[in-house]
Amino acid sequence: LSAAAIAHEISQPLSRLLLRAQLGQAYPAAAVAALAEITADAQAVVRTIEKVKLLLRSVQTVHHPVDLREIVASAVLQFRWEAEQHNIVIDTVTRRGPAWVSGDETQLQLATSNLIRNAIESIRDANPAVRRVGVTVTTSGNRLLLTVRDSGPGLAEGFSLSAVLASTKAAGTGLGLYLVQAVMDTHGGCLQMTSV
Repeated sequence: LSAAAIAHEISQPLSRLLLRAQLGQAYPAAAVAALAEITADAQAVVRTIEKVKLLLRSVQTVHHPVDLREIVASAVLQFRWEAEQHNIVIDTVTRRGPAWVSGDETQLQLATSNLIRNAIESIRDANPAVRRVGVTVTTSGNRLLLTVRDSGPGLAEGFSLSAVLASTKAAGTGLGLYLVQAVMDTHGGCLQMTSV
């Protein structure tokens, strides 16, 4: 992740924050209305910085046997309450018996959590009639497949994971998917996204 890309993702909300603060000073009557937007931009900066810190912290990896089913169960539990608040059902189907993979448990947890968060936000933002997220762990030959599906609108036309900091959301930074891709790279895996 280049310094220029990080600077770009942080400078956008910071620029908006500064502009709104200046408008609030110039027009005191509008200051209260601008506070919510200032808060949202400040939170966006904090989230971006936290993701960058996680990326940097995850450079050094220690791989040991990890049960991917436990990673999934923990990530689903993390988002169960949020999903319920938006009337979203999370279905989980995993293979019988342990799904062992040699990996860094923290990195795999971060990647899985980011995928589930993206699925929930896709449904929340588009508000479709069907509101389901499906998470499965299956095998394909000697490889494990972790699949996260959602009933959101699908990928935007022209979306490509090869773009630097690509995001599936209009206001997204793309750092979440970048993190998932980085984790896959350190584990000899790959990230694929499709609309069906």
